[in-house]
Amino acid sequence: MAGALYCWGHNWYGQTDVPDALGAVSQVSAGREDHTCAVTAGGTLHCRGRSVEGQTDVPSDLGAVSQVSVGGRHTCAITAGGALHCWGNNPSGETDVPDALGTVSQVSASFFHTCALTEGGALHCWGGNASGEATIPRNPLAIQTATIRGRVTDAAGAGLAGVTLAARGEMATTDATGSYTLTNVPQGSVTLVALPTQRFAPPQQEFVLTHDVAAKDFVLVSELGALAGQVRNETGAALRGVRVQAQLRLAGDEDRWLTMASALSDAEGRYSFSRLPVGSYRVSFFDPATHRSQFYNRRASAAQADLVAVVKDATTNNIDALFQRPLDSLALINGHGASVSNNPTNG
Repeated sequence: MAGALYCWGHNWYGQTDVPDALGAVSQVSAGREDHTCAVTAGGTLHCRGRSVEGQTDVPSDLGAVSQVSVGGRHTCAITAGGALHCWGNNPSGETDVPDALGTVSQVSASFFHTCALTEGGALHCWGGNASGEATIPRNPLAIQTATIRGRVTDAAGAGLAGVTLAARGEMATTDATGSYTLTNVPQGSVTLVALPTQRFAPPQQEFVLTHDVAAKDFVLVSELGALAGQVRNETGAALRGVRVQAQLRLAGDEDRWLTMASALSDAEGRYSFSRLPVGSYRVSFFDPATHRSQFYNRRASAAQADLVAVVKDATTNNIDALFQRPLDSLALINGHGASVSNNPTNG
């Protein structure tokens, strides 16, 4: 696509003065050191602005051009036949095009170095390399991916077919057993959701993907409840910033737990979780001041954790924690007896 060219801004060297007879332009490149180059629809290259190093002096025998890139004080252009030519300032070898480069499909000129992509997809860089900018890493264009697996069930543990899972642009659908496999997910920070998010818990799962993972499960939300409590120290003072997590035991599999909610205790030491699927939960507390974690009702490990029941349309209260300080004292969690109050959470 070609069109009219407009330039504006700093113009000490005429770099924004578009020639009157330039005509339609297919590509433009503006440099950091006061010069601008444009390729017309017919492939003619025009450069304007500062030319103390000859960066705007287009070679007379260049011919038709398909792309131009303006560096600090040098210019590179690809001819219609795929040959790369560079000219202008050359203190670091940035205009020294490798002899065996071959046909080029794309070029990028920087301040003191240049990179080009060949027709076959090979990347070449040359020129200044003070910060490793011309050193190409192994497989620079390869995107590392991983696979995510899991299962979507109802509250009774039965698999749900046809549920869509999505993460970083990749999507998959559960099979007849409720199982899914998301492949080719780019590694890094991932937000995994089951759609529509309003129907499933947790609403989303956030994690850093560095390798293949499994057991990223979701549960259909049909009956909801809530739980709440308070975190204090041995003097009764509220503890703020304690991490509280509620994990649901998946029906039919006592060894699989799914984190449904996580929060920090507030200034009054209180926390609450609403819209939890009904079921049996283990509740953990982590105090960053003591770097100790415990489970509800003075339990030291997940295997010993007392379960907390979340029931339909009600809040299970008094899931409390007590931490002893200073650091050299034992951290205890003391349950004060769970109680249930009518507190609808649906809707």
